Amino acid sequence: MESKERLRKAVDFIKSSTKDKTNAAISKRLRYRSLNYVADMLGGSKEINPVFLDKLSSEYSINKKWIIEGSGVMILPKDSKSVVSTGIHEELILVSDSKTFEKEKKIPVYESAPATLSNIESYRDEPYAEPDFYLSIPQYRHCDMITRARGDSMHPLIRNMALVGGKRIYDFNVVIFGDIYIVHTSNGIETIKYVHPHESDPEQVLLVPYNGNAKSTPIHKSEIIRIYQAQFVLNPL
Repeated sequence: MESKERLRKAVDFIKSSTKDKTNAAISKRLRYRSLNYVADMLGGSKEINPVFLDKLSSEYSINKKWIIEGSGVMILPKDSKSVVSTGIHEELILVSDSKTFEKEKKIPVYESAPATLSNIESYRDEPYAEPDFYLSIPQYRHCDMITRARGDSMHPLIRNMALVGGKRIYDFNVVIFGDIYIVHTSNGIETIKYVHPHESDPEQVLLVPYNGNAKSTPIHKSEIIRIYQAQFVLNPL
């Protein structure tokens, strides 16, 4: 991964975890006269420079060494931010390498193909590869994965761009109807919904949204290849 790609990942994280949701807002926060400064840097018309990195580190605790070299963590642990979730506040520490994950049992985060909250589901052509990064949340260390949510069918309980952590369920018989699950199917659908029993077919279940304007989706149990019980939600501010 090149430094500009790491910068883009850092900017995406800033947008999802702070009130600065646009490149222009981040440029303004960093006190640049041009609101296109960050966009120009991501686009390649400006080079990454020490002054910019100092500002990024000061305002958002982004690790300058990680941007330039790819070493260490993206967010400096000593300045880790409190992120508002559904009813909880957590201290998050990002970990960038798999060796640290094995040692400290962090939770892998998959952002490249997010689970959707909409009627148009997310389709994946290949199985999960390496995680995009790792998160340390001591209270939820038992979780097996975290995914980025897209869409609004679970709004406001789970908002667009939220991080949702899940514990994998290996026996469908222990699925608790009425709970929220991250569901992966054999045809590549990934979604986050309530799981309810089907009204007439015991071999099917219903994937039910929170938003009353979205429709429930029936699915055969045999099509579900992975299912994770949602353990926490980190909603964007």
